[in-house]
Amino acid sequence: MFTRFQLPLVATALLAVSPTVHALLAEGLTKAQVDGLRQQMMDKTHLSWEFGTAVEAILEHDFADLSPYGSAPFPPPYPLDASTYPIGIAQHLVDIKPAYVKSIVEDGAAGDPMSIGIAVLLANQTFPNDPRYKAAWDSQLAFIEYDIPRTGEGAISHRVSEVQLWADSCFMVPPSLAYWGAIQTDLEVSKDYLTKAYEQLRLYRDVLRDQSTNNGLWHHVIFGSWSDPRHWTTGHGWAVAGILRVHQTIAKSALRDELSWMLPNLVSWAQEIVGAVWQFQRADGSLYNYLDEDSSFTDMSGTAFMAAVTYRLAMIGDATHFIENADRAFALVKTKIAADGRLMDVVNPYDFTNPYSDVSPEGNAMALMLQAAHRDYSGFSKSIHNGLADVFSAFAKAIEAAKNLDSESST
Repeated sequence: MFTRFQLPLVATALLAVSPTVHALLAEGLTKAQVDGLRQQMMDKTHLSWEFGTAVEAILEHDFADLSPYGSAPFPPPYPLDASTYPIGIAQHLVDIKPAYVKSIVEDGAAGDPMSIGIAVLLANQTFPNDPRYKAAWDSQLAFIEYDIPRTGEGAISHRVSEVQLWADSCFMVPPSLAYWGAIQTDLEVSKDYLTKAYEQLRLYRDVLRDQSTNNGLWHHVIFGSWSDPRHWTTGHGWAVAGILRVHQTIAKSALRDELSWMLPNLVSWAQEIVGAVWQFQRADGSLYNYLDEDSSFTDMSGTAFMAAVTYRLAMIGDATHFIENADRAFALVKTKIAADGRLMDVVNPYDFTNPYSDVSPEGNAMALMLQAAHRDYSGFSKSIHNGLADVFSAFAKAIEAAKNLDSESST
């Protein structure tokens, strides 16, 4: 949480950016840009992690009080209407799920289908008399907990066929475990799953944090029949977003006091990654697809994602000195949205090493999450400004009153 020494930093963070950047960000993305991003994302999403990421983006942008960043999201304060995108996706996937398939979506990835779990649980709230949603979640949860290989230390593999850890999994698995814990009425079960979410993040960090550089950067993929030990920008976004979602879920659960010891660690892990990543920001505000490789190309998906998590982190812990980086990135992202709603200059989401000219559903989702995070951070900053103004006004009045008393007493 912010201390009284950090509040002035928050209040002045937006003043560091150039007038051009400030003007671009005055209102964030336009309605046409948001609508285009959302529609293209929904139209092109077709794989497990894309569904989960799209649902999270819709929750954060359109139904903020149901996302972990809402003020009181657990239990969900109201059921979503059946016509909404998260419920529609859950309905569709449960309808087509074969009875013999344990995960919500049959997939070579173990972690990715877990990202859809929150949509399925929200659908269970929307349709309390339809047992299929709870059954689909129960099957998915048992699959990830008992059927998937693990490291010797207990980290759940991101793949079904072998032990392999991906930074992506931090966004897919721990937030759903934490969400399940947060909506429980049995506090022992709640504690169990909130703790499991935290532990998976800790175990993943132990493996993926690059010990050779020791600067906070993470490898993308480690272990298994192949690996990607390079410093993939989007992988860092997956990791920080997962960490922050788990942090907010624990902080807003019924066990927030008992598990409060976890929260500073989660903030520290997120701060470490964010600080490491922005060291590699280019002059135009972008980040390379592989952060520290000059031979790489700039990627707007990862750039948008890192800006989004920076705004989120600044509302939770001390990240105000990175707001200028996020602002520069967002100003660039705003110029990279095509008229048809496609985020341009993105990495291929299906091989993560090459540029891509078509719609990246995850890239569009990351741009939507950036807009939501910037909106929320702007509101947060204004409240800090107003609060400080009230304090300074009261202080000035007190000084003036004291001067008047001194004047009266001297006469």
